[in-house]
Amino acid sequence: QALPKLFEGDTAQNTPVTNILYGMERVVDSLQYGLGMKHFNDFESVFLAPPRVKLVVSPKFTFPLSCYTASNFSQGRVALVGDAAHVVHPLAGQGLNLGLKDVDALVGTIQKSFESGMDVATFLETDYETNRQLEVNGAVQGINALHEVFGRKEAAAVHAKSLGMQFVQHVGPVRRQLASIAAGLFP
Repeated sequence: QALPKLFEGDTAQNTPVTNILYGMERVVDSLQYGLGMKHFNDFESVFLAPPRVKLVVSPKFTFPLSCYTASNFSQGRVALVGDAAHVVHPLAGQGLNLGLKDVDALVGTIQKSFESGMDVATFLETDYETNRQLEVNGAVQGINALHEVFGRKEAAAVHAKSLGMQFVQHVGPVRRQLASIAAGLFP
């Protein structure tokens, strides 16, 4: 009675015996590949230390964090997208996400004008401009808030940041919402 149960499963391929056989095949493959790669055990010949710096030929440069947004994203039949419309510092890594959303919105606007048979300028100011300004300004305000919060060095601010980060880490819905916003999937 026990032997037929070993061959039963949800599908013919998902039984305890097939799982064991699959695992054994992987062990044998690992042994074969491991023996074939034994020459990689000589780490000294494979990995070299980087060269030592002997001389710095120029002074260090720094670039200040900047955040700019154009007052208008469109005028007539011209639309600004990406860094032409807004520049955000890399603190939150949102520059590319915002630029891609600009392109997506512009494609939608062009498609809408094409389907309606109207000039694209009709929809640039009403649809593209309004939607992108709203989303970009919200993102820029959030990024600036992060910059302000994490730039604080006072003890109370450090403790508040720590408490806030623990809250985000332990409260799943908040963490998922922030992750979706950071991924460019604005609600």
